Amino acid sequence: MNNVNIKDIDLNNSFFHFTTKENIDLIEQEGLKAQIGDASKMKTEEKARVYMSKGGKGILGIKNSFIHEFKKLRICDIPIEYRKYFQIKDFLSEEIV
Repeated sequence: MNNVNIKDIDLNNSFFHFTTKENIDLIEQEGLKAQIGDASKMKTEEKARVYMSKGGKGILGIKNSFIHEFKKLRICDIPIEYRKYFQIKDFLSEEIV
């Protein structure tokens, strides 16, 4: 895998996959593998997949879908992996995000 400067690519015709930094080494070794990841578990996905977005609009679409999914969750249902993104002290609350 190579690092590239985003200003050196054709943003509208490039494909993007979102994951955490912790997954990069494994992806380099084994490639992207279809699975039901943390984001898919929020939607109760039943089929393992690799999700990619195309271009700048695709990036915004993925971010928008995350926001939409979190709006439906109770605070106590926020997956542990995503709690670091919220300034919430009590993750036991049953209030809606």
